[in-house]
Amino acid sequence: MSKQLRARTLGVLSVLLISLLAPMHSAQAAGKISLADADNKRNISIKLNTSITIALASTYWLDAKTTNLKVVKAKNVVPIPFGPTAPEGCQHPGTGCGTSMWVFKASKKGKASFTVTRDSCGEAMRCTPDQATYKLRFTVK
Repeated sequence: MSKQLRARTLGVLSVLLISLLAPMHSAQAAGKISLADADNKRNISIKLNTSITIALASTYWLDAKTTNLKVVKAKNVVPIPFGPTAPEGCQHPGTGCGTSMWVFKASKKGKASFTVTRDSCGEAMRCTPDQATYKLRFTVK
């Protein structure tokens, strides 16, 4: 495994580990908040200038939409697709194996939402309605 691939994999794993071990769901301290699959349908209160990372465990997520872009501004989107640069075990097309990641910054007080959808939940497997949409609502204080 190349150094670049190892660093990328470690970065994604770090975000996922942080989101599993220490999720923040209130306006405690400006800084960083990491959100994952388990945070679907949550209302999240955060402080101004907080960095928001959303990492979902599938590459099938498409059509991400954010309301009120003045409140949460997209910094970057990092899909990690299948192929030779994907983490070990994710090199096969059609598996959805990998991580889709979005990074935002809470740049203005107010309310905003993030929604992303998918049709497929595995090779030749359509999503049930509860698996097809991931949505978060933010209140920036």
